[in-house]
Parts: sequence; structure tokens; C-alpha cells
Amino acid sequence: MDFNKRWRLLDETPIGGGGQGKVYRVIDEDRFKIRYDSNNPLVHSLRNLTSVAKESEIKLLYEMFRDEILKMIQMENSENHGALKVLHNPEEARDPELAKDRIKKEIKAMNDISHPNLIEILDYDLDSYWFVSKYYLNGTLEKKSSIYEGNIVKVLNSIRPLVEGVAAIHDAKYVHRDIKSGNIFIDSAGALILGDFGLVYYEDKDHTRLSKTFDKVGSSEWMPPWGNTMKIEEVRPTFDVFSLGKLIWTMISGIPSLPYWYWDKEEYDLTKMFPDNSKMWLVNQLFEKSVVEEEKDCLSNAKVFLEEIDKTIIILGNGVKVMRDENDLIKTKALSLYTSIEKMSDKQKNQLATEDYGKEVNKLFLLARLENPDLTELIPSDLLFDNFQLGGTLVSTPWSEIHSKLLILHNLLD
Repeated sequence: MDFNKRWRLLDETPIGGGGQGKVYRVIDEDRFKIRYDSNNPLVHSLRNLTSVAKESEIKLLYEMFRDEILKMIQMENSENHGALKVLHNPEEARDPELAKDRIKKEIKAMNDISHPNLIEILDYDLDSYWFVSKYYLNGTLEKKSSIYEGNIVKVLNSIRPLVEGVAAIHDAKYVHRDIKSGNIFIDSAGALILGDFGLVYYEDKDHTRLSKTFDKVGSSEWMPPWGNTMKIEEVRPTFDVFSLGKLIWTMISGIPSLPYWYWDKEEYDLTKMFPDNSKMWLVNQLFEKSVVEEEKDCLSNAKVFLEEIDKTIIILGNGVKVMRDENDLIKTKALSLYTSIEKMSDKQKNQLATEDYGKEVNKLFLLARLENPDLTELIPSDLLFDNFQLGGTLVSTPWSEIHSKLLILHNLLD
């Protein structure tokens, strides 16, 4: 089916595009009944307002009047517009057959997964290789990330629904592979909408994919380092988690992109960039589990990442009511333990039992809870060690985990 039977181009100039095709802004002519019809009430009105008798002349007047109405709709009703994606002509395409396969799979992915923060498909034709998705007048996050700069709470509350949408993608056994600020649209209410499923990968027994085995896996500035050496069928949801972590960094920093996984380098460390924000370390903890060099250190999927974001939102949202004297003592003990572990050599750590240090951390958390009732609900249970008892037994707890939890406790009471 030709898209012209329903959709009218509002401008012959594309609003976007790439190697696969072009994107145009369109309006649904069926919905607004803007095609010429001799029985249209507007046509009858024109007959009564003019002495022109010939049908052809009335039709010309109608077309002129209709164009003026369309301009009004374009200015005031952009919510009703669509974004039409059509393939390049074969002679313009880099790989016509691959482009056809991709757009079919892109349409399938958008039809298979429904979520308020994933782009909505409005119409399509698989045989003619086009589809229409919702149009967003506000454009993408790429040039508007500064509106979130330095505001952790605003960033996490804004990105949370989008991460939930990516979790739906992963639950459906897809990997988006192209999460970046240029593919995040902003709707009229300010919500973030993930679009462009052109690189989406579907993990099934047949290894369905939209790219050739050694074709480009994702956008180089946003893809994880392990994506550089993998085949398409090796792509896992960690790919998207890495990109989501980078997205959070760009929104908070106000800088368009983060080089590699360098969020902890001094020039990119948010705690250094925003020294007056004592809670910025919490975001760095998210990056420790997402924007990493090796895949083994990355959270497995968006659902798990969402849980980490929720923990951070809880801590930021509730805060901690402190009783200064006793809390200062707890902080001092936590900092002392933290410093002593930091100074240990690997050899010293191997000679000491982590259980003893783990028990000390548990004691400090228990004291903090007694002094600050808010902490009971504030700290999720998995921030504490197993068997949260003064005499509980702890088994082979990693030094890094003890180190991390001491820092969490210290900063919560800050």
C-alpha cells in the first residue's frame, strides 16, 4: 500500500534519516478528512460563498482553503502528526536487501513491545517498506540534556520510566543496541521516549538479527567496549545497560558524551564536577555497575538496573534524620575501618578474615538504625550483609563489598 493513500507529507524536506532511509513529518488525512470530497460540508460552504459554478474551479478553491487549514493544524496540533520512515531508493542505499530486512524487523519489534516510554507505531506496510510512528515536536534529548544538569533527583525520576521500557524490551528477548541521547525523544509532558529500533536484535533459537554477522553492532560513542569484538548474535542486554549508564552521566553532567568508561577519571567524576552536591557519590555507584570496561562487571539487564535506580531514588527522596553526637561517632568508626581497608595490601587482605570486618560493619549499621529509625526503611535489605545479627556468621564476603558498604554508611549519615 502506498503511504500517500492515508498520510500527507507536511514538508518535502526530510526531518531526519540515515543509511537506511529518510524520515518525514506527516499527517493522517483519514483522521482529519482533509481530502477533497464533493459531498464535504466545506465544499458546500464554498459553493454558497462563491459564484464559481464549475466543479474544477470549486475544487481548486477547496485545495487552497485546505492548505491554509493544514498550516493551522501544523502549528497547533503537532501531537496529531506522525513521523514517516521510508527506505532509500535502491540506488541510494548502501545495502538495499539489509535495509529491507532491518525495517521489517524494526516494525516487528515495535509491534511486539508496548510501553508508554517506547515509541508508538501508528501505521505500516511490510511489503512497501515504510512505517509511521508518533512525532515529537520537542525533538530529542541530544541538544537538551542541559535542562537536567546537576539535578540527580530530576534525572533519575525522568529516566526511570524509560529504563522500565528497556526492561520490557529485554523481557521480550530483544536488545535495542542504539540507546543514546539522539534516540531519546521528549514528549509534550516532558517524558522521555526511546525510539529508533533500527538496530534491534532479537535473541531466539534461530538467532534472528537485523545486521550481518560482522556488521556494526551499535553507535561507537555509546556502545560498551566488549561490543567492539563481538558478533551480532553475541549481543546481550548488558549492551543496553552500559548505554543507559552513559545516558544518566550525560544528563547530569550536561556534556554530550562520556569517553569510554571514564566516569571515575578526575575530569569526568561527577563528585568533582559538582563538589557542593554531597549525594553525587550515589550516582557513581550506579556507574560502578553499568559503565564498566568488562562485561562481567555490568548488571545483567535493565530490570536489575532499574532496581538499583530505585534504591538510589529511595535514599535521595527520604534523606536521613540524624542525631549528630552518636552519628558522628558511628561515622568516625566507619571512616576508620574504611581507611584501614584502603591501606591494606593484597597480601594483608589474604591473611585476614573478612568475616571479622563484616561483623564490625553489621554492628555499625545496627547502631545507625537504633539512632535513626528512618534507616530501617531507607536502606534496602540487600545493602546489609546476610544474617544481620551481632553474632551472625559471615562467609567469604569480598573486601570490595565491605569497603563499599562502609562508604555508604558514612555518606548516609553525612
